[in-house]
Amino acid sequence: MALSKAEYHDIWAFALAFYALPEVAEACLEAQDHYGLDVTALILGLHRAHIGKGFDAREAQARAREWSVTIVNPLREVRIALKAPHPNLDNDAAYRLRERVKTLELDAERMVLNALSDLPQCGPSLSYDQALEALAIANANVIDSRLTALLKRLALSAQTM
Repeated sequence: MALSKAEYHDIWAFALAFYALPEVAEACLEAQDHYGLDVTALILGLHRAHIGKGFDAREAQARAREWSVTIVNPLREVRIALKAPHPNLDNDAAYRLRERVKTLELDAERMVLNALSDLPQCGPSLSYDQALEALAIANANVIDSRLTALLKRLALSAQTM
């Protein structure tokens, strides 16, 4: 799924196309849940590799984490809490509210990605693999074989775009 020239530099269009690829959503959740990597930082790294621009992985990971903790994660927690049936609550109303919160969560992720995309270019352009590895190192992850395989899957997916 190649992006058109107009979409090439737009991080949100890149994120939507990337996330729609087979098995990417699951791999991103694994990176987030098992390794503490911020998905918006991963997408930034892949996007920068895609457009041939360098970035500061430590700064990207730190900012993404800060914004996710204060903005995105609270919305995610509310959305997840609304999944379970609650006694004495109208389940249809809870579902509708959950969908509205889901929209807000996506809006927040888009806001974070746009803010991250404004980080200055620094350093040389990195390959997809190098960008993800730099983010994992910036997050103080031990790069074991399982994490390496996960990052490789994400990098290969991005390369198909």
